[in-house]
Amino acid sequence: MADCTGLDSWFDDGWIGRIVKFEHPLYCSWKIVKKLEDHETRYTRDEFEHSGFYSESCCIFICCQDTENPTQAIMKIRMQIPYIGAESSSPDMRAPQARPCQRGQTSREIKALEKLTEAQCPCTPKLIAWKHENQGHDGWVPGGFLDYIVIEKLEGQTLSWELIDSLSNEQQESLRAAFKESYLSCFSHNFVNLDRGARNLIWNEEKNICYIIDWETWYRAKPSYEWDDDEYRLWGLEPS
Repeated sequence: MADCTGLDSWFDDGWIGRIVKFEHPLYCSWKIVKKLEDHETRYTRDEFEHSGFYSESCCIFICCQDTENPTQAIMKIRMQIPYIGAESSSPDMRAPQARPCQRGQTSREIKALEKLTEAQCPCTPKLIAWKHENQGHDGWVPGGFLDYIVIEKLEGQTLSWELIDSLSNEQQESLRAAFKESYLSCFSHNFVNLDRGARNLIWNEEKNICYIIDWETWYRAKPSYEWDDDEYRLWGLEPS
């Protein structure tokens, strides 16, 4: 566990090099090699005790298969962390905060990616492995949830407003056309991603594919749906 004094991240350098073993859907091992980003959602003690809101941190890593011919993938780890102000408390004091069950966001993402992978959807990352366990006594919240998902590492650029704005009009038109094709492809498999935003799109300009990622919130598509160009605005892709 990291020293909470001057804490920069709940996922310290000790995670790099760690080998995580999985049993679902197949037995495999993946070694964490690089941290890409992390973010946290934190609540106060009052919010935890009276509203049931618990804090968590989610970290995205690059990992490689623990074999002689390593293949890179993305590992997302979601971990319960202490409520605000409890970082310096003893493990025994933090343990009562524990929420042991797999997070709903994790379960939803597994379900969506599992179905989309089975359907061989070409514009979403393939689900490779997943795992749920509880933190040990040396964890930030002993007994708290610790969820892992391993997905395909996609080629391309994660979109942002700055990147989109730097594209030529022709490139932006190609991007929107690729996005629409991907959106309708997911729709054909009855999935609509609700976490709209350019940050959840990866554009491979060479292959002209716009991948849709981050499937923590979604709904089942309705057969009566018709494409609406307003989706470009909702996803940050509207013409400038």
